[in-house]
Order: sequence, then structure tokens, then C-alpha cells
Amino acid sequence: MKIYHCKNCHFTFCREGKVDSCPDCGKPDIRPATEQEIQEFKNYINDGWDKK
Repeated sequence: MKIYHCKNCHFTFCREGKVDSCPDCGKPDIRPATEQEIQEFKNYINDGWDKK
């Protein structure tokens, strides 16, 4: 899966296949996530985001 970042709302998410818009805000302002954003995303997932 690839990890993307929305330039509009700063939401970071992972998806397979083509991504046309942010699943959070709906804007088309997405780009591949930087290494730092990927690491932050993985840390967030590994720390149990559903427990926060």
C-alpha cells in the first residue's frame, strides 16, 4: 500500500490503486507522503490510534 498526504487538511492515509482525492476532506490536493510523514503515520498506527 502507498501512503499519501493531503496538502489541504494534512490528513495522511494509505490506499492501494489510484487515489483522486482525500478521503477526509474530499479535495484533490494529495501527494505521496514524505519519509517523515510515513514514519509519523506508522508510529500513530503502531501506538494504537484506536485507543486515543
